[in-house]
Amino acid sequence: MDIKLFWLVSAMLLLTVLVEARRRPTERRRGNRVTPSRYTWTRELAAGTTVNEEATTPEDSNQMYVKSIDDRLPAAGFKKALLLYDFSGISPIVSVTLYERHRRGLPCYILDTNLTYSDVIATLAQRNNTDVGASPEISLDGSSPVLSRQAARELFDSNPSLRKACRGGRVARTSAAATASENTEVVKVLTLDSVLNLTIQGAANSTRPSRRGSRGRGRGSSRQG
Repeated sequence: MDIKLFWLVSAMLLLTVLVEARRRPTERRRGNRVTPSRYTWTRELAAGTTVNEEATTPEDSNQMYVKSIDDRLPAAGFKKALLLYDFSGISPIVSVTLYERHRRGLPCYILDTNLTYSDVIATLAQRNNTDVGASPEISLDGSSPVLSRQAARELFDSNPSLRKACRGGRVARTSAAATASENTEVVKVLTLDSVLNLTIQGAANSTRPSRRGSRGRGRGSSRQG
């Protein structure tokens, strides 16, 4: 009787382990460290046009990192972007960092979200290794002045993961969509649940001048004077 009970308990433990492994299919141990769970999917942008995306959920955290950097995005009219979904603070927050190597000085854009941690986990589990259809579109304005250094520091202190996601740089909060002007442009970015039409400062207004170039011009001006 004791032997039967032993095997029954062992079978139940094995079943629990298998269920957990299926729930987090890409989680692997490296020594005593557990690597983040990784989810991948293919999203349809238009008929015959698809892109690959992925997300990771670090162990023992309330954050998700989403990569939308497929090389086919620009040809389809989208910007590559890195997104952080952070549920560790008082209110959930999303950051969008545009993957633009040729444009320095672009801020990290902060979005509010109605999603919960459970919503995002359920979405990722459902779409893992699947094809996802087209997403609804939303519009937001990110062309407002960036936060002051003090305000950005306070935001990073309350949401430490944002400091890394935004690379400790400039931050702009988004608001309701604004009418585009000659000084702004509208870019398309994929988020987990939507196509985001984001109004940002135009290239001429968002590029941060080189410090070296500024010092050089300053010295040249003083010599001419």
